[in-house]
Amino acid sequence: MAKKKSVKEKPKKDLSKKESDRKKSMTSDKLAKIHGVAISRTPQAAEAAPGVPGARATLNLGVDVENPGDKPLYVWATAKDYAYDPATRVLSVDLAEPIKQLPPYIKMISDHPRAPAQVVVNPKSRATIKVQIPAKVNRPGPQGGPAWVEDPIGPIDRVEVRLQHATEPIHHRAGEPPPEFRKRLREHGDVVQAEITPATEKEK
Repeated sequence: MAKKKSVKEKPKKDLSKKESDRKKSMTSDKLAKIHGVAISRTPQAAEAAPGVPGARATLNLGVDVENPGDKPLYVWATAKDYAYDPATRVLSVDLAEPIKQLPPYIKMISDHPRAPAQVVVNPKSRATIKVQIPAKVNRPGPQGGPAWVEDPIGPIDRVEVRLQHATEPIHHRAGEPPPEFRKRLREHGDVVQAEITPATEKEK
């Protein structure tokens, strides 16, 4: 009786990591790319009283965004949050749904999320997202003190930008409860981040 030859099975290649890396690469090719940030300052109008529209000092940001994909991207153009660190001279701007949480001792009386302004960036093209923010930042105050403390935004060496975008726009649905809309905003599209040395500051 002939002996059966033992056949050694070849170990199966683990394609899961390669496939995952390939998918990530394909996805990243479709994401928006942040190429630069330009900043100018508009000083407070001397002849206007504080609190009057158009009187406050502002920072004017121009974020250079590229769409390398083959579909139009709806890029957020509203600063949902911003912060300034005087020690590092870094300005952080969220053109995306914020991820920071308020300290537990600060309670929001009213929380009604709003749809951001959105700019269409066509496939294989670039656009400048223009955003204006106050030249002062409100940060949570110490426990037992005022809820918010106002600090001026000083010299800026670096700008950290979080930018949210998707292939479809997002809008508030009639009758949609705030928590549900907030959830949709957080899950909408993709967020890219970059820390960039801005173009030289100037006053307008």
